Amino acid sequence: GVAVGLMSAAGPAHASGAAVKLGKPLVAVAPFTSASPDEYQWLGLGLAELILARLARSPDVHALSIRQWGAVLRERDQALTAVDTDQAALAVGRSLGARFVVLGTFSARWPDVKASVRVLDAVSGTVVKEATGLVHLEEALTLDGILGKAIFDAVGIAPPKQGMQTRSVYAWHQATLCREIVTWQSLGPRARPVMPRAAAVQAQKHCQAALALDPNYPEALEGLGIAEALIGDTSNALTHLAAAGKARKSPDLAELGAFWARWRAGQRDDAVKGLRDAITKRPNFLHARGTLGQALNELGRHEEAQKEFQAYLEMAPAQPWALTQLGYSLARLGKMDEALARTQEAVDVAPADPTFRIELASRHIDAKQLPQAEAVLRKVMEQDPKVAVAYLRLGYVYLLQDNRPLARAILEKAIVEADLDAEWRIRGMAHFDLAKLDMRERNRPAALERLRKAVGEGFAEADRIESDADLAALRDDATFKQLMHDARTGQGNAGSKP
Repeated sequence: GVAVGLMSAAGPAHASGAAVKLGKPLVAVAPFTSASPDEYQWLGLGLAELILARLARSPDVHALSIRQWGAVLRERDQALTAVDTDQAALAVGRSLGARFVVLGTFSARWPDVKASVRVLDAVSGTVVKEATGLVHLEEALTLDGILGKAIFDAVGIAPPKQGMQTRSVYAWHQATLCREIVTWQSLGPRARPVMPRAAAVQAQKHCQAALALDPNYPEALEGLGIAEALIGDTSNALTHLAAAGKARKSPDLAELGAFWARWRAGQRDDAVKGLRDAITKRPNFLHARGTLGQALNELGRHEEAQKEFQAYLEMAPAQPWALTQLGYSLARLGKMDEALARTQEAVDVAPADPTFRIELASRHIDAKQLPQAEAVLRKVMEQDPKVAVAYLRLGYVYLLQDNRPLARAILEKAIVEADLDAEWRIRGMAHFDLAKLDMRERNRPAALERLRKAVGEGFAEADRIESDADLAALRDDATFKQLMHDARTGQGNAGSKP
């Protein structure tokens, strides 16, 4: 299936369609692509992060991370290096809300590396600037200055003096190999580990090798901390992530990694405080602000979440992802008209992205406008028949209408289409809805089996399950009580364990 998220990672959003209000420009950088031998493929991510390290230090621009770029590609079931044309780069950049998109290529063969960038205007679709650099491989870290000048000239701002802090190309190599692994891990409040333990251990070894060469290398400390969080070593993860933040002297991925490590360990208050501290240091740290808003919504603190997304949009106007998250917060507060209006704005800005239409359908459901929700979801399916969450939402619409045959067929289809590990929540919610349907049809054993599958997928909202009216007759059942215990403790959910 295509993993269009339920509340996707703090990232996607802007495109063709509506007029764009301009604040500080948002810049997205794609991993560089190449036909070079495998031994040099790490440079694709390495060069992109090299450019981003300099962009991230400018107070005059919002730099979107590779992790945010990867979130859009995960939703489309594409590899991190899948984008190699202007059209494909613009499509991802527009879904991220980028004003400018940097697309790079490289060729490497000992002893030289040649790298080129094209800076694309996401509104007009034109190439604004181009640049090429040719250096000895051991001087590859100087390419951020050569290529970065074209990017900063295109954006119209002065480049900051400092970029990536290491000057060891060998440490950079090992850290990039580590970060190639951990970049696919979402750090949002609903994220669970998406890779085998062995992969996290390998990432840990690469970052340790980088730190043996440069002990204060922030990107290596960040990668190591995230790898340790994946393994379940929260104490060492927080130690190394704190060291990364101190070494860099500005908030970045380290704060997001620390948030996820704490959140996953159940330290919710500390996780929220860490993000608030990061935003206090750097108010335009949009990735952290978006993650904080999501976390506050997860905690039921919707008024606070609303304020965070409003602040986000003051800095990045017309950013569709933030508009949909604001819409969600408003809906939870019962402000349905405003929730629908903000979400419709997101659709108007990025009409080609099904994520935002699905969010609009969800707001119609919240407002009990079921025919409108069905119409939006049918349009998404016409646009792409493999979007699993569209089937999940449509099945729920039919469940609300008590159209049992259609609800069952569509929810079963959602499970079939949700064939990616990242779509675990879609599968879990579909099983939950099917359990409700089974109880309406007085099929108690089938309902319990569905709930077992829901909990097994990671759908651990025990309070929601226990309070559901359709499932009331199960509350005294011993199997049901055990399932609720498993949901609360994480047992039975392989994805919640290191």
